[in-house]
Parts: sequence; C-alpha cells; structure tokens
Amino acid sequence: KLRWLNGRHLRELQPPEYARRLGDFLAVAEPAAHAEFQAVADAEREAACRIVSDKAQTLAEAWRLVAFLFLEPEPDPKAWRKIMGPESAQPLGEGRDALDAAEAWEADALEAALAQVLTRLDLKPNALYQPIRVAITGGSVSPGIFDSLAALGRRRSLERIEAALERMSPSSPERA
Repeated sequence: KLRWLNGRHLRELQPPEYARRLGDFLAVAEPAAHAEFQAVADAEREAACRIVSDKAQTLAEAWRLVAFLFLEPEPDPKAWRKIMGPESAQPLGEGRDALDAAEAWEADALEAALAQVLTRLDLKPNALYQPIRVAITGGSVSPGIFDSLAALGRRRSLERIEAALERMSPSSPERA
C-alpha cells in the first residue's frame, strides 16, 4: 500500500520537481549515474520523467525504466533470447526503415509509421514493438515504446536498432 501511495505522490509531481528528486536520489544511490543524468539539458531530464511518471512507484523504479536514455544499456540476456530470435529480424529491419523515414520524431508520428509496418507485414504489435524495445532499452520493460523512441531521439534510436540487427545477423559472434 505504501508503494502505491508513493507512486501516486510521484505522479502528482511536475516534471521539473520529479527530475530534481530523481537527481537527488541518484546522487546518493548511484553517483556515476547521477553524473550522466545531470550532464544533459533540463528538458531531457524532464522528458524522461514525463514518460515514466505513470509507470514507476518509486524513484529506484523510475531510474531503472529511464536509465537507457542516459547510459548505454546492457542487453538483458533473458530478454534477448526470448525476443530477438531470427523471426524478429525482418520486423525490426522494417521498423527501422519506417522510423528512419518518419518526418517528425514525435510519439504520434512514430506510432503511425510503425502502424504501417504492422499492417504491411500483418503482425501483432508485440512482434514489432518488443524487438524495438529490446534494441533501444536493452530489456523488455520500458515506458511506452513511442514515448521512449521520441525521448531517446532519432539518431540514438536508429543506431541502437542497427546495432541490434547487426548482433542478430547469422555471422555475428555476439548473436546469443
């Protein structure tokens, strides 16, 4: 019950205050992460807090969900094995191409671009969204995929998806 109450309190915070509190938490709990969090513009920290506020009940949870925006993620081996099988390569590649062609890098535009891929390949959303999530965040849990892509930015999102595709290549030594 206390976790729920804490989560409710966090959801009521405005992004600047949420970002300040997350920074204070990191200064004590993870000083190296704190330095990376503080190294970006206020707007980037606040965007991260906006996309995580509905999902996290504690600041520790919030950080785990948005750390990929500030640090290069380490792929979760379990998520990689479960989601990034050979059947994911085509949807991920098509998703990358659709994202690359998106005119605006905003959640709504990214959702529309990926919806076209779902229709064209006749896929269920998870067959496309989960490989993208693992590619950009390193794991299978994150804030909303469109918000996550928008917050991460075009260049870094596409670079991470490309790196995942390279890792999925049959000739890659890192495939597993």
